[in-house]
Amino acid sequence: MEISKKKEADQRIEDLNRKLVSTARNVGMAEVAATMLHNLGNVLNSANVSLAVLKETAVQLNIQKILKAIELLKEHDSNLNLYLTQDEKGKLIPKYLIASANNLKKGYEEINQEIDNLKTFLDHIKEIVAVQQDLAGTAGLVEKIILSEIIETAIQMCLSQKSPIHIVKLFETSIAIYADKSKLLQILVNLIRNAMDSLLECQNAQEKEIILTIKKSGANVKIYVKDNGLGIDPSDFTKIFRFGFTSKKLGHGFGLHSSSLFAKEMGGTLEVFSKGIGEGATFVLSIPIQAIEE
Repeated sequence: MEISKKKEADQRIEDLNRKLVSTARNVGMAEVAATMLHNLGNVLNSANVSLAVLKETAVQLNIQKILKAIELLKEHDSNLNLYLTQDEKGKLIPKYLIASANNLKKGYEEINQEIDNLKTFLDHIKEIVAVQQDLAGTAGLVEKIILSEIIETAIQMCLSQKSPIHIVKLFETSIAIYADKSKLLQILVNLIRNAMDSLLECQNAQEKEIILTIKKSGANVKIYVKDNGLGIDPSDFTKIFRFGFTSKKLGHGFGLHSSSLFAKEMGGTLEVFSKGIGEGATFVLSIPIQAIEE
């Protein structure tokens, strides 16, 4: 009876662990999707600003007034010389057209600049959508990953084009591992987003900076995400990866928990270091170079 009860208890624990891992994965994917939607919103806001500038510039060109001046010239085509030199209205037209030409040139340059901006915004939207499609197609698939490339993707997903945060990248471009791309990207997005939130909430950091480092360490590779933001109380180190624990005002405590679970699934670890409040924080993700989920 005792053995039977123990087996039943073990089975329940195993089932709960499976459900917890599944929930964490879903939450992690939801966070990535939310980050993508947030970035899409930022890009669309920028596009709306460009459209507003285009509309305002078009109004300032006064095309209708220029066309009216041209109509007057056509009406006096037979005596154009006298009209431009003797008529009071006619005398004003050459000066007006010269001034309008300068305005047109300036407006043309501004419109071209905003068109280039819109093209950049549309390309960025395509890239964000492509990443989402790529994730949907590779979830659970172990593949060769160039770490510098997936970190660049995570940065692109997290930071808007006008972000005040400076990114420092200290890594080789050729280091690769075999891992679940979806899980690794979710971890990186969570870590970078957390660093960003810490920096944006911190009033003391004059230059808001995230340093991303990749180092080989024996059979493992370590990814460091360091910020000079709010920092973490050392007493929270043992709690920070727990389900539901958060130090954010609007946090839910799922991101770091799911990231820790994903790191374990890939045979790795996720650790945090900080000297304390106001001293910034460093998260270290360690993954086997041949990281194949069992």
